[in-house]
Amino acid sequence: IRSALGGETYRCDLNQTCELQISGKYLLDTDFVSVAKVDDVCSRTSLLDNLTFPFNTSIAQALAVEMEANKTLEDFVATFSLGSVMLDGRYKICYCASYDGVDLDDYICNGGSEYTQEAGLLEVYRVNQTAYECVIGYPCDVTVYGVWLQLTDRVVVDLGGPDILSLVAPYTVENVSTNEFSPEEVSGTYIVNLTYRLGNFSTCNNEIEFYQDAVALTVRGPDHELLKCIKGLNCSIQVDGFQLSMDDKLQVCPYNATHPCSGTLCDAPGPDAESGLLSPFNASASVSSFFLGVVPVGTYSLCYCAPGREESTNKISCDDAGALTMPAGSVEVRGVYDGLQIFSCIAGSACSLSIFGYKLATSDHVMITPLEGVCGSSPAAEDGTFMPSNTLQADAESVAPESQTFTFTNATEAGRFRICYCVSESC
Repeated sequence: IRSALGGETYRCDLNQTCELQISGKYLLDTDFVSVAKVDDVCSRTSLLDNLTFPFNTSIAQALAVEMEANKTLEDFVATFSLGSVMLDGRYKICYCASYDGVDLDDYICNGGSEYTQEAGLLEVYRVNQTAYECVIGYPCDVTVYGVWLQLTDRVVVDLGGPDILSLVAPYTVENVSTNEFSPEEVSGTYIVNLTYRLGNFSTCNNEIEFYQDAVALTVRGPDHELLKCIKGLNCSIQVDGFQLSMDDKLQVCPYNATHPCSGTLCDAPGPDAESGLLSPFNASASVSSFFLGVVPVGTYSLCYCAPGREESTNKISCDDAGALTMPAGSVEVRGVYDGLQIFSCIAGSACSLSIFGYKLATSDHVMITPLEGVCGSSPAAEDGTFMPSNTLQADAESVAPESQTFTFTNATEAGRFRICYCVSESC
């Protein structure tokens, strides 16, 4: 069976020669294509109507047919030229596989009903694809270059969901059009496409009309993530994002759910924590790493500034706290609360300890050490001092994050002991 594969999308540029490379089975140089309306059924089109479309040749015979590389002996590629394109838009390409239908003549491909196959869609562009970079929280000018740009044109930003750029008419000079928007509602960082449509021939009120990819737009800044550290240990974090660099700055601030990064200098979270505007100790375009020191238990906001890389546009300064307004998420430090928690048990009986802290979990463990021991370096007390073991995981039913209960079946010896806590997943 000879046929075009179908389902393809072809692109041509306004005022340029439009050539189509159509793949199919057993194609011939006597095959034809016809341009039709995008919602037409190919076999029901009128060739006389199709001749009115804005192409030098809207019905074309194959210029050449070749076997398709690295395919089977039945796979071919046929080349067709529609000549110069005089108007942008979306069109359907109908294919006639050298077919002579039931009409009265003996000529192939001279009637609309003989174009039985849909080869795909043709999209004609009049904008030049360029790349832009914007910054989270800052106004951004996006300029589109092309031909025949007009005040009735519209642009949108496609985030795969609600648009962050409303449908507003740009201000324009010949062949250049600019729209300004502020990606302040972007909670992360995205690479998006701006799309463009000529307003004179459309109302620009349907997403299908915005098919022309005009600008590859990178919104520079950090992702919004929840990172985790452990009390009593040095905390290093990795921030993901786009167009990050060694010139980026970060500060750790008290957690505020409504507006965590207001652009003010925050106090150090604790006496052993790093303070002020922190620089990364390692950074790539997609990941930056920071050392935070030893941070007390709690949740803290991460406030960020990404000035841009060497190749970036829309560079900004990150020299003071006022620029650190990009939310990078938060860091959660788990562990027991500071202050001595004292427990009493009776020798020869079961011993239950309810320990309070922040974001504790049933995977946590405790270890009983001699009183003079140091948590993190001292060994456990002698075997058999507490049963079933001197190291114990939290009770399975102890699910409250503010406290965990540990039940020893027997405290065999009287004495005073130190309780060391582990919140690591590998206790």
